[in-house]
Amino acid sequence: MWQLFKTIIHDGVTCLDGKTYDSLKVIGYPSAILAISVYLAGAIVSLIKNGSLDYVTYGTGFTALMGGLLAIAAGVAVKSKTEPQSDDTKN
Repeated sequence: MWQLFKTIIHDGVTCLDGKTYDSLKVIGYPSAILAISVYLAGAIVSLIKNGSLDYVTYGTGFTALMGGLLAIAAGVAVKSKTEPQSDDTKN
């Protein structure tokens, strides 16, 4: 199970050749997880302190956060299509 987890993480942060690390993926994925976690924690703290949740404000902020993450995902997608292929994947 641990080996599977390591393989998934390794394949997720390396380029097509499996040897070079992609800095956008290495920084982007943990940043995205942290950003969503902090945003949700802030919403929970706000709910506890105020006793209610402003859904319009929450939805607007979360939409902006997802838009930023979409830009990161689009950058990763474009980069993966333009990076050189390894010798194993060439036809």
